Amino acid sequence: MEVESNYTQAGGGWRGVKKQWRCLLVLGLILLAAGMAGCGERKPEATNAGVSGTGGGAERRPLILTSQKDNVLAYFATKDLAYSVPLSFPVSPQADQPRAAVERVLAGPPGEFLVRTIPEGTKLREFRLTGGTAYLDLTGEILTLNEEQSGQMAISSLALTLAQFPSITSVELLADGKPVASLAGAAVPHPLPIPDSVNPLQDRPPDGWPLRVYYSDPQAMYLVPVTYFVAPGLSREERQRRQIELLLQGPPPGVNLARTVWPGTELDGLRVEGDLVTVDLSQEVVGYGGGHTAEDMLVRSLVFTLTEDPGISRVQLLVGGEKHEYLPEGTKIDVPLTRPETLNAVETT
Repeated sequence: MEVESNYTQAGGGWRGVKKQWRCLLVLGLILLAAGMAGCGERKPEATNAGVSGTGGGAERRPLILTSQKDNVLAYFATKDLAYSVPLSFPVSPQADQPRAAVERVLAGPPGEFLVRTIPEGTKLREFRLTGGTAYLDLTGEILTLNEEQSGQMAISSLALTLAQFPSITSVELLADGKPVASLAGAAVPHPLPIPDSVNPLQDRPPDGWPLRVYYSDPQAMYLVPVTYFVAPGLSREERQRRQIELLLQGPPPGVNLARTVWPGTELDGLRVEGDLVTVDLSQEVVGYGGGHTAEDMLVRSLVFTLTEDPGISRVQLLVGGEKHEYLPEGTKIDVPLTRPETLNAVETT
């Protein structure tokens, strides 16, 4: 059996009465069972974290799985303020999750490897959702940003953070109750549309089809999603092949992110069968030789990239045309790998 790995009375008259009661009892049990089954069915809650326009393009896998309702994404920035980075935080399932996600952004990132996008001291005065629009009223500290790039990152981080909630289609940004026209010279649209892509590395053509690929931040602490665009009409296998090729190439020149796959690794084969994609990489893929961080980044970037398509849920990795039991640091790869429940998970106490 193959197991998947994941980095889920008595008397004549009385007898007649008894018979009727038994029928009623059986009927009641059937109805009770049906009711319990119905109560057990829940409609899936999709999440979507897309900054480059809105609208069409390929359907993408949510960054947090529908089963993970006790986590929210909050976006921060790399130190050079060039790229948005999502972190997953645990929250109570009973919490107002959009509000909780925004408050995480305002609190800033943990550690020293990312930077906040919202000025320290900024508070959430009011959060309300009306007709698909999230009204986000912050205190005046939000207006103290002094560089256009920092203003753009603030806008992006708030929009991307709210993009994970399907009921939110646009954002109205206010400061001390008044609409914000711009942040440090970066214009704030009214309403601010929810983006459908994150960290685009190229201009989006009119009919561009977004492909998401995961590289690493320069310190190899977090995966960073980036977006490329391809022509529409490609088959699922063609899109998968293009994604893995972009992953193997690593970030383009001038992009301050790090590759996750050892240089020289080649794609020897790719096959899609149902929800399983089998990818065959050359022996160079294990050129790192060891090191938990290198192996973790390799595996997670590979799985997150190839399972962006909601129709793909499993990845079988072959090395040099063969199925191996383990990678050098012990990651089990003789069975399909499944997408982790969270991206860049942060544990809080």
